[in-house]
Amino acid sequence: MVGLGAVALVWLYLGRGNDAGALEQDPGIPPPEYAYLDDVRVVNYLGQIEGGTSGTEARTRKVTDTRTGGVAAGGVEFGGSSSGEQSVTETVTPTTTARFYRLLDRLSDKGYLRELNASSGQASFANALGAVPEGFFVRIAGCKLRVPTYVQMKEIIVDSGSAITADRAWHTALYGTEEERIAAAVAKQSGKKGPQTLVGGDTYRITDAQERRLKQASKRYANAIAANPPVPLASCAGKLLAKPGKPDLLFPVLLDALTKERSLLAGPVTIVGKVVRQVRRPSDVYVDRQASAAYANAVANLDGELSDVGFNDEAGVLSDELSRDVTVYPPGAIILPIAIYK
Repeated sequence: MVGLGAVALVWLYLGRGNDAGALEQDPGIPPPEYAYLDDVRVVNYLGQIEGGTSGTEARTRKVTDTRTGGVAAGGVEFGGSSSGEQSVTETVTPTTTARFYRLLDRLSDKGYLRELNASSGQASFANALGAVPEGFFVRIAGCKLRVPTYVQMKEIIVDSGSAITADRAWHTALYGTEEERIAAAVAKQSGKKGPQTLVGGDTYRITDAQERRLKQASKRYANAIAANPPVPLASCAGKLLAKPGKPDLLFPVLLDALTKERSLLAGPVTIVGKVVRQVRRPSDVYVDRQASAAYANAVANLDGELSDVGFNDEAGVLSDELSRDVTVYPPGAIILPIAIYK
């Protein structure tokens, strides 16, 4: 018989449970895909709120150890358990997105971030945005962005190796490629009864001389615009507007900062940005002179080329679009984007 003084005590390690909450930042959103993310602004704003930034961070988490076992004495086993907590400190390097998540947390904690919804109706959206003080931040859900025609044309011409005519680049920017137009026609007519007719190609023809001239016009247009021009994203409507929307918006970004994966801009996106100016009265009307200067001459010359070769209906169309995009009328706002994602 084994006495209690000689009892063998055996503890079996079962595992550990982690309280990792201290290691995680909760942005209040699913992990997004970014069409645009300005890390420089994120770092600057975060540094002002937190009193500086560093390249690494020390984060601490609690770790709980749990063990169970038994005491064997005279063939009888008595159960037992033990647990304890300890702290583990890790040094981590914040990623761009981690810093953005933390900025959202800090802005929300301090009441600097206002939540808006562009799909709530023009009047409701305009009133909500108009109530945001200049210098505060907004997170706008349901915004449908559209890259301007004259910006798309630059990309289309460059991607084609300048082998595309100016009218074709214009038409593609507005209505999509031939394949996209046919696909849209098929989708629109699906479900209809009776014979179906696909509407795809253009109804006009150009002469060989006009084609040569319009190809040269394309090259001149692409060469006249800087490699990384400003892009005046101008509404949350997702379409070309005949007149300014309400609110009239301007989200100024640089082209290279936008994702090349343009499907991320298809459909509603969320925009986080800083309201730097409210346009409430006619005297507040704002013109983005940098964007205007980047395109004005090239756009005017191309409008003239299209008109000279017989595209009279398109005369001045690009210039009108540029003027609407770079000008913000009341009620409106200029918002410096920090992130565009979905």
